[in-house]
Amino acid sequence: MLRYLIILLLTVPLVANAKSEIQTYVVGDTIEPFTLQDQHDKTFSSDESTKFILFTTGMNGGKVVRKAIEKETADYLTKNNTLFISNISGMPGLIAKMIAIPSMKKYEYPIILDKEGKVTEKFPSQKDSVTIIQLDHLKIESINYTNNPDKITQVINQQSN
Repeated sequence: MLRYLIILLLTVPLVANAKSEIQTYVVGDTIEPFTLQDQHDKTFSSDESTKFILFTTGMNGGKVVRKAIEKETADYLTKNNTLFISNISGMPGLIAKMIAIPSMKKYEYPIILDKEGKVTEKFPSQKDSVTIIQLDHLKIESINYTNNPDKITQVINQQSN
């Protein structure tokens, strides 16, 4: 019995570290095309025309994006070839299904949801920040992190002009 316990204790750290071995995207990488659904079950895909990805992994980042685009039109993100993606894989499924996603439905703009965390596992992130990934034909031109709503619209509007 002790032998099995020792084997278990030695293999758990290996499994736990498997996630950390995944290399995150860096400037110069090309993002693999993907398809996900938003809070209204509408399908969105990345393609050659995608200019920006706003990526969040928590509520605080989502609040920053919401504050940035609340004064814009509902089609602001789409019009500017921008995808707002939230990785909600860490959220308990029942909470996501019964509380979080229904509350997201009040927003007209699309919040694209990675419920399993597979699509966004290579996306760089910082705690409580929004990752702004600028793309050119799915090739990463820049990666920035912000907690400032004005920076989000500034970057998007600057590129659109």
